[in-house]
Amino acid sequence: MELEVQTILKCGQKIDYQTSAIPFTPSVILGALATTENGTMTMKQELTLDWYEVCRLLESRQYKQVTELLQQAQVSCEHTRDGVLRDILSAAYLICLACSRCREEKRWLKWACDEADRGEQELRQELHDIFNLLSRAETSEAWTQRVALPAISIAEPASAAHDDPEPGKGLALLERTKRLLKWRLSPFLSPEQRDPRKRDEAPTLPATSNDVRLTISPVLTTKSQKPSSPSLAVYCLGPFQVYQDDQLVADWPASKGKLIFKYMISHRSLPVAKEVLMELFWPDTHPDAARNNLNVAIYGLRKGLRQTTASFSHILFQDECYLFNPDLRIWVDSEAFIKHLTAAQTLERHGELVAAIREYRAAEALYQGDFLGEDRYQDWLMPLRQSLQADYLNLLDRLSRYYLDQEEYDLCVTMCDKMLAVDSCREEAHCRLMRCYSQQRQPYLALRQYHLCVKALKEDLDVPPAQTTTALYEQIQNGNGKYI
Repeated sequence: MELEVQTILKCGQKIDYQTSAIPFTPSVILGALATTENGTMTMKQELTLDWYEVCRLLESRQYKQVTELLQQAQVSCEHTRDGVLRDILSAAYLICLACSRCREEKRWLKWACDEADRGEQELRQELHDIFNLLSRAETSEAWTQRVALPAISIAEPASAAHDDPEPGKGLALLERTKRLLKWRLSPFLSPEQRDPRKRDEAPTLPATSNDVRLTISPVLTTKSQKPSSPSLAVYCLGPFQVYQDDQLVADWPASKGKLIFKYMISHRSLPVAKEVLMELFWPDTHPDAARNNLNVAIYGLRKGLRQTTASFSHILFQDECYLFNPDLRIWVDSEAFIKHLTAAQTLERHGELVAAIREYRAAEALYQGDFLGEDRYQDWLMPLRQSLQADYLNLLDRLSRYYLDQEEYDLCVTMCDKMLAVDSCREEAHCRLMRCYSQQRQPYLALRQYHLCVKALKEDLDVPPAQTTTALYEQIQNGNGKYI
């Protein structure tokens, strides 16, 4: 699948389309290309896009960044008559989405495998406890007579109670085993059905639809569970999307109504005064007009949310403030991100590194882009967006250090690439990439990474790399077969 994307992208390398003709193979782009009689086509549109950067992101499996660049390219040629070029970009875009879904499936399956291994260890420990109990009881004739297989029922004489070598031990062990096997014997239960406290631990399995989000809301219930109140799953990290009871909310009111919803989600711990909303979204409007505009926006917002639950009031007005209905169950990805990150840091402070890494990975999976990135010019978003981005970078830094220490170089490369996609001047990420490439016997990639680091620092900060970075570069350059 990646090979198809690379082949399609190579067709779009920046050239002068007014004078050049490019040969194409129709089967390469899934029949989307229209060719001329001699097997070539001419493009008359100059497409300004760094295709080498696109291919580099593709090689590092950064499908989200590739799809964003392809979307930008689609917009740039939207009003042209070059249908062939649009078909090429659309084909590459769809394949990138499919690649992204494959990666998410791989992540979910790995988590499921880890959970199965952990469950097996717990069950094995239970078996050891049972066998130890039985071996200790063999010396007691009365106890031996009372031990039975689960399929056999033997009445216990009342006079034998004093013969139990460990009173209550068998009963406690049986109850504990029953609790442990309650979900182990039902493999189709979801993680939250097994243990509600672990609702957010599992990565979400990608959806099978064509939706860009490619995730399943962790707060949505199954068809057999019909709650009295609806649930909302709100995705703010990356493309903004809201699901209400497994249905995508697509019919939003005017832009101000949608912004009000975003503001209330971001500040849902407390009611929001109407004056705050009036001043924030209609600052230069007369108070009466601003109040009327707010009422219209709230009405449209309520109407949009009631499409699937007409009898439920999602937004309440109390004491001159707006707030979400307390009966409404809301899950927000940014809040789950902070929850997993905080849990990881707590576990790491207590020396539980493996469990901490699992929480770090869960948080990393939730971060699909900047917080409400489509609202770049809303000042009230900036502090929270910058705080979440800083947490994300620190999270990637911790994971990359862990994977480097564990000699899992591919995963370290992935984490470092994600860091540099957000901040190209993270010098420590460049150095880790150089070390990973060196360990993978690819010194030429390590040397290229150094030059990328020098270029980024020069263009963005106008500073040279640190002496340690240059020393690492020279060590790799003069390695003579010795790898760092």
